[in-house]
Amino acid sequence: MALCIQASSAWGWIGGIGAWCAGEALRKSKSLTYDQVVKGSFDWGQDAIGEMGAIASPATRYVETQKNQIVISALKQLPMGDRLAESFIAAQGLTTDWFQGFEKRSAVICGESRDGKSFLLNWRVQRFLETHPDGEVLIGDIDYGSSHEGTEPNTWGGLPVGNVVLIEPAEITNAIFYVSDTVDQRAKSTAQAVKTGAPRPKYKPILLAIDEWCSYWDTLDEDQQEHIIKALRNICDRGIKQGEVVFVLGLHDLSVGMTGLPRALLRKMEVVLLFRASQSPRNYDNIDPQPRQVQEVINRIGALPKTIRGLRPCVTYSDKQLTVKAIPQLELNPVEYVATGEPIDPDEQWVDEIWTPELEGKIALRMAERVSQGQRPVVPTEFWAMAGQQQRDQRTTNPRYMIFRRRCEALATKLQPEKSDPQDQGGTQCSDLDPSLEVSEA
Repeated sequence: MALCIQASSAWGWIGGIGAWCAGEALRKSKSLTYDQVVKGSFDWGQDAIGEMGAIASPATRYVETQKNQIVISALKQLPMGDRLAESFIAAQGLTTDWFQGFEKRSAVICGESRDGKSFLLNWRVQRFLETHPDGEVLIGDIDYGSSHEGTEPNTWGGLPVGNVVLIEPAEITNAIFYVSDTVDQRAKSTAQAVKTGAPRPKYKPILLAIDEWCSYWDTLDEDQQEHIIKALRNICDRGIKQGEVVFVLGLHDLSVGMTGLPRALLRKMEVVLLFRASQSPRNYDNIDPQPRQVQEVINRIGALPKTIRGLRPCVTYSDKQLTVKAIPQLELNPVEYVATGEPIDPDEQWVDEIWTPELEGKIALRMAERVSQGQRPVVPTEFWAMAGQQQRDQRTTNPRYMIFRRRCEALATKLQPEKSDPQDQGGTQCSDLDPSLEVSEA
């Protein structure tokens, strides 16, 4: 019937009538009614569609898989809030590239209550010990164990009080002078080594961290204050060259008259003004930037949140540049400090540093020469000078000199032939040697 309707020529009519007749003959041979023929046609059509679906299903599944993959890829993108935060951080220039210099140089950290000053000082100490487990740490804190309401007392990770943590003003003063004197002694030893062509000595790093600097400063008289500033300037100028010797001071107020720190010294250090402290104009008076620049950084940091994706905005003053930066996300790991052996005697440690293998070799060679000439092997005056030390420090009341002298005697004993008679070579003891060359206490 469809062919007859669609036919546009006689041949189309003939074909349509032929197909109709063939279909009618088939219906009669199967004894089918017209209703059964129509129903069977629908069933056949559905089966054909199903077979076509089965054939096309792999392609359909491929398209669906691709769609799912695209959706998954989109889900892996940063949330809109994070993307906006990153764009904001980049637009504000809140970089953390300055922090590497802060880790290695002498610094001042100025922060008001709950600004994170003590946290940053503790992190600096922990970072130093992680990087230099053989280094020396001295901490001054006259408010040891104190805390803000709702926070844990600051005990510096349980480091021992009296040995590492110093809580008395006099102890902190002695520590500052000790570190400065160590820098001086190291500089002399280095100069002597270079002068004689020996390898430069290697020294242990030292970190001096003092919290509540302003409170400590108020305990000093004018004469002490003058000497303390001189010692800090010496550490700042020469400490990095002599084995990474640095100090870090924590304080609440950097204004003129509160810290005693001169501008010339602050310009050589890393100065960090934490979030709240950075918005106080008085904290900029002692670093002498341009007033317009101060107002710009105050306005910039005042418009920022206290934290952005773990970064904490701050103001830094380094190399005479005042800029808004960010402190990276930091964590204080729970650690247990384990001391190796007995506490180290600072005088013994000082002699260990100057008593290098090169110096010992030179002293041993000189001892052998003296023995071959029939002389006594130990001459403290000569060996003390070979170590680059001053004659005025060669006195029996100087514990460092006495330790050095005993080292020389022990070396002479070690170099003696096993069956030699000490009397034949004048002995190794030097208690009666050149007494006029040893400076008395008077």
